[in-house]
Amino acid sequence: MKRMFIVIATALLITGAILVATLSTAHSRSDAAPTAVASQTTGATTAPTSAETTLASNFYATVETMSSSPVSPDVMVYDTTRAAAAQAVGAGTVGFQPTDSVTVLVFSGTFVDDDASYPAGALPPHGSSITYVIDNSTNKMTDFSIGPPPSQSELSELGTPAEVVVPTTN
Repeated sequence: MKRMFIVIATALLITGAILVATLSTAHSRSDAAPTAVASQTTGATTAPTSAETTLASNFYATVETMSSSPVSPDVMVYDTTRAAAAQAVGAGTVGFQPTDSVTVLVFSGTFVDDDASYPAGALPPHGSSITYVIDNSTNKMTDFSIGPPPSQSELSELGTPAEVVVPTTN
């Protein structure tokens, strides 16, 4: 089942500001460097690049604000193509080429987006996974979803992930 993406203006503004900060300065939440560990979902990972580590660390701060419980510091980072991201996590394709390079970030936890617009009487968007898609040519976030985690078969379409363990202050 394809995951439905919910584009949220507030989340775009917040994550856009964080992305700008990511591009202009590389900082993490502690002095410890993020590390790569074996993936529990696929069994294999690659070592994260400096850019992947910075992206994951900065988006982690935003993701924490949307969580009602501790967020896993293990962030799955996939460097892939727009076509693979569209197939795996439902990333948009309008205005993009299938071969465009993107980075997909997958966070695990318990999330509720109280800042999102949603119908009266309905629950705000919520789920156990947050996924961001970043266009590597512009360094802008193009897609955001909150909901159930992508399936193993969906993740396998993205290729081998780098798993960044974000240092936390807890």
